[in-house]
Amino acid sequence: MNAVIVYNVSSRINDVRNGLINNGYYAAWESNNKKYDMPDNTLWKLDVADLKVALNEIRNVITQLNLTKPPLTPDIQLTRCVVLSFLQWEAVERINP
Repeated sequence: MNAVIVYNVSSRINDVRNGLINNGYYAAWESNNKKYDMPDNTLWKLDVADLKVALNEIRNVITQLNLTKPPLTPDIQLTRCVVLSFLQWEAVERINP
């Protein structure tokens, strides 16, 4: 199934986002020669076996980032997160292709 993960973190949202992208998540897609972008705190992934896998992946990304953070940097906290399966969608096309 395809999964969408929507999350809020206490800090370093770009690092979390990049960590998820490195784990196979996408921030955009193309359909019928049109491009679409996910909101900054939302990504999607193809062929997720179980939604719990996606939840564990964001937790693992945050754990790794916290283990390698600079001294005196506060830990990243996952403050909100929901993982959903999806098949159909509607979206606003990218304004600046």
